Amino acid sequence: MAESDDDMNKRKLRELEGKNIAFYSTLLSAWIQTKMERDKTLVTLSSAAIGLLVTILTTVGVTHHYILFIYIAAFIGFGICIGTSLTIYQLNSKHLENELSNKTSKIKLEKYDKRSFNSFLFGVLFLCLIGIYSAYSSLTITENSTMSNENKQLDTSEWEKRSLDGISDLKPQEPEPAKQDSDDE
Repeated sequence: MAESDDDMNKRKLRELEGKNIAFYSTLLSAWIQTKMERDKTLVTLSSAAIGLLVTILTTVGVTHHYILFIYIAAFIGFGICIGTSLTIYQLNSKHLENELSNKTSKIKLEKYDKRSFNSFLFGVLFLCLIGIYSAYSSLTITENSTMSNENKQLDTSEWEKRSLDGISDLKPQEPEPAKQDSDDE
């Protein structure tokens, strides 16, 4: 039996409704995943940055008090980013529970997102300052060691001159002609 026009239109509307629901569900899932990936990425990068800071700190060390302040600021920035992102994970689950149980959610996650991102940028800024300082101090150390090596070369040649100054006194002398005695004449 052939489908009537009315039945065909109802079927097409149900198919369209199903496609719209699937499309919306896919977009919503992708949006949530993207938001969560951002937080995961910030946690991962912040953890790696803390590891890098510890490595630089133990390798290069702290030569001035203000450098210690820069290290502390970078650690704080990345630490706040990690802490805030973990708070976001916890609040996301509470927010989803409220939505599923049709409760009004008073949780405002936007401020946590901003805090997480801004603290990450804060940490990155100070990490860059540490990198610039480390490169500069490495360059200064290299220049000083080059100058020191040049001074050592000069010092060595001066030492050689001073050490060898008396060598001319040691060269063989021509014998003086023998004096003839006045009695022989």
